[in-house]
Amino acid sequence: MTLLEEIAERRKAFHNRIAFLASQREKMRPLPASLAQAPKAPMPPPVPTGPDPSKVMFNPVLRRGSNAAYESAWHKEICGCDFAEPVIGVGPKVKAIKRAVCELFSMREEVLLSKRRQKDLVEARQIAMWLAKMHTTLSLPQIGRTLGDRDHTTILHGINKIDGLLAKDENLRARIALLEVRLGFVRTLA
Repeated sequence: MTLLEEIAERRKAFHNRIAFLASQREKMRPLPASLAQAPKAPMPPPVPTGPDPSKVMFNPVLRRGSNAAYESAWHKEICGCDFAEPVIGVGPKVKAIKRAVCELFSMREEVLLSKRRQKDLVEARQIAMWLAKMHTTLSLPQIGRTLGDRDHTTILHGINKIDGLLAKDENLRARIALLEVRLGFVRTLA
């Protein structure tokens, strides 16, 4: 089994687990004390608020609040805490992205943020730029400030470079998919 197939299976199992948790959450929601004391007329069944959670990929940056039960279950599973409403922009922070990239490429954070332009350092830095743009709500200048005080055009070049390489380089796709799994961010395979 290749790395991409293993990651795809993990993603499928993850989404099945989230769909199950979302369905259980809806069934087991406790009644408030005021409703539990005095029986009232039966309430109509809840109207579905969105698509079937088992058929939906979660993107916390793009799908803000469209299916609250699914997102709340996702947040509880990933972050270990329970929210009544999902937090806008939930996802890995740039600090976590930098840490994961440094761990994958076996380098210190100071090296990632340095001005050096060795090929392996530039590739790691550009992967961090791409992940930050795809999985956070930060602007290009904000990403540049967090990645060694770089100009927004440098960030844009790095993102475009990785986008171009993703279509050709299976090894790069596997490394980015591995980073996304480590960061707890799941997306469809391209």
